Amino acid sequence: MMRELILAFLTVGAVVLLPGQNIDSNAIYSHTQLIQNGGITFVESEGYDVAREYIYAQLDKKGLKKIKRRFKIPKDQEPTISEEFPKAQIFRAYEEIDGERVIQRTYYCYESGPLLVEIIGTAAISGPDQALEEFLVKSLKQETFPEYVHSTMFVDSINFAGRYIQLGSACSWRGAHNLQCPNRGQMNWSEFSSPERAEEMILNQQKVTRSRHLVSASEIDTVRIIFEGQETVATRNKLKVKLPKLLIGGSNVLIVYYVICEVRGRYVACVLSHYDDEADGGLPPLLREVMEFAK
Repeated sequence: MMRELILAFLTVGAVVLLPGQNIDSNAIYSHTQLIQNGGITFVESEGYDVAREYIYAQLDKKGLKKIKRRFKIPKDQEPTISEEFPKAQIFRAYEEIDGERVIQRTYYCYESGPLLVEIIGTAAISGPDQALEEFLVKSLKQETFPEYVHSTMFVDSINFAGRYIQLGSACSWRGAHNLQCPNRGQMNWSEFSSPERAEEMILNQQKVTRSRHLVSASEIDTVRIIFEGQETVATRNKLKVKLPKLLIGGSNVLIVYYVICEVRGRYVACVLSHYDDEADGGLPPLLREVMEFAK
């Protein structure tokens, strides 16, 4: 269990579309997944992570203090109001790496009852697109996501960039477009309309992973692979988890592959990872579903 929690901690939502780009709802929805777990709704689309949850509070001084503490929003930050969301109180928070903002988080807070607040949070790594963010928030708030983007927590098969893959019941969702199979590997991915956005996601994902205090990088190289039938180059990162093997329940060495590839008319940015004792020098079962080493 500890091993799976560490893998989940090292993954994060990615990057977004260019500012000013027109919103094509059908294209956005075709790159979207929505899941619900424990009363929280999770959405991943075009590199944006969006989540909706409810907390017991009011939008008064005491309630806002609770919300700030819950989402690590600076204590002195005051909420703002947007013309697009006149009923929401909005907070923005940032995560920096080496003095550079790499993750922007936005929280839209709505009164949902006498003692209940609905919070829709978004996360983007670098270059956020306000139009896309507003579109996704409105789609979640108004519940207009089409049925085909919904997935259940029970995993039997997945839609990976337009191809259904049968997996059985051994795997589980750690988030939207973030799949983990105990002792078989993990992968999270985003689908984009342009290669530039996919490349930006991968670069920023590597920065974020290496910045996590639980890991230290030991080796970085490249390897030629076949990804969904396409030959490409993946960046391979060997990481050491700073916890005892006994506590983790096995190896504390992670192998992470960062891949960018055009797949069936869409650009996929994918992060695939496994512990080195899950593959015996090769690839574990989940990763083998989408990639293999080029000969």
